[in-house]
Amino acid sequence: MNFDLTPEQQQLADSFSKYLANEYSFEKRKAIVHSDSGVSETVWQTFAEMGLTAMTLSEADDGFGGGAMDLMAVMESMGEAWLLSHFWRMLPWLVAWFRVWGLLLSARPCCRV
Repeated sequence: MNFDLTPEQQQLADSFSKYLANEYSFEKRKAIVHSDSGVSETVWQTFAEMGLTAMTLSEADDGFGGGAMDLMAVMESMGEAWLLSHFWRMLPWLVAWFRVWGLLLSARPCCRV
């Protein structure tokens, strides 16, 4: 398998990493984690505006139809930024990712269960 990012995926990863570096400092993250809600609606809204919340949804469901590699590009940046406060709100992404991964595995004769 080729795990190299396409130019579009790399651009998404770079843009998201730059946003997190500029707008999600350690001190800001700490303040969000210790807030009453534990999340920042402003940050969440920015993710939605960037299209991240619809990235792995099918186009029929008003998403972008992204796959596991698209998700990986974003999740790597999330890990580097310790983006813990929004992780559980993104659980549908993980579900979508596991569905895609399962489809990929079931389509390969060597991996059928």
